[in-house]
Amino acid sequence: MKVNVKILIIAMLFILPMTAHSNAAGLAGNEWGIDKPVEQFIKFSYNGKLSGFSGCNNFFGLYTPKEASNESEGTIKIGPLAATRKGCIPSVMKAEFEFLKQLENVRSYKRSSHHLELFNDKGKRLLHRRWRDFD
Repeated sequence: MKVNVKILIIAMLFILPMTAHSNAAGLAGNEWGIDKPVEQFIKFSYNGKLSGFSGCNNFFGLYTPKEASNESEGTIKIGPLAATRKGCIPSVMKAEFEFLKQLENVRSYKRSSHHLELFNDKGKRLLHRRWRDFD
């Protein structure tokens, strides 16, 4: 009996993270960004991690999909985020600060074929990014 419980617990540790992040399958594995006025992009991984470039520094962190009605939209929590600490000109640093702050306030998303919109808890659009890694 103890062996079966151990096997069940081990199986759950591997299966639950995969199913939790399958809700955001429309995000995972894709890179979303803009090039102007400052290059910024976000890449969502299948393991609940995200990374990207915020204009001056690389950043990384976690995301947790809460619920999804389909692959095109759902609720999500981003953060905490961390970034490298390189300094750039003030206008780029300001854009970077705003971008990272907005990411941590994201609570839902909508994805179309080549666009990603990220919204706060009141439904206000915070960010709009284009799919960068399509051929």
